[in-house]
Amino acid sequence: MTSRVVLVRLTPQEAAYLLELQLVPESDRGKFLPISAQPGRPFEVALDRQVTELIGLRLTARLAQVGFDAQYRPLSEGKLLEDLIDRFGDSDLDS
Repeated sequence: MTSRVVLVRLTPQEAAYLLELQLVPESDRGKFLPISAQPGRPFEVALDRQVTELIGLRLTARLAQVGFDAQYRPLSEGKLLEDLIDRFGDSDLDS
């Protein structure tokens, strides 16, 4: 059984955020490093579907921890996390 590869489009800032919080498995961290090649320009990361699901779960856990204020309104980090969750969850629809 072969794994399905999916593409996730990220900005360099988003990639740096994922790496800084160690949300990306160690074996895939190198795929997020092209951020230094073209600063400010979005790029696509090709990941195994299982990896995107794992990152999505980690993002969801992070959202629950830090994403909302006391009235359950999304904070700026929460909005970023929601956007990333959507992208990692929907990234395989076009593949």
